[in-house]
Amino acid sequence: MNVKLNIGLNIGNTIGAISQQRAEAALIAAGYTIVSSRIDNTGSEPTLVAVIGGFNPNDVSPMYNASLILQQDCIAVLIGVNYIGMLIGPKASVWGTFNHQCFIK
Repeated sequence: MNVKLNIGLNIGNTIGAISQQRAEAALIAAGYTIVSSRIDNTGSEPTLVAVIGGFNPNDVSPMYNASLILQQDCIAVLIGVNYIGMLIGPKASVWGTFNHQCFIK
């Protein structure tokens, strides 16, 4: 299944600590394919906005592992035409529920 996701590229106070290539490599290592990706600088931090293939909403452990590799609290995932959102990662609960208004499309 193809999904869109947002990955912040800061680590702590280090702005842009994660390159686009490093973020993509973590997703590929987790078993996903990159359909498209770009960097967006309009939000609170540089963000990888990507469409990936191979996502299974019934097994989010590969995405969770990607968030660990990238040292991110969570990764925001937008699923399908119904626009169901998920936050996946070790500190997803700290961020609350998925916020459609904050998701960069």
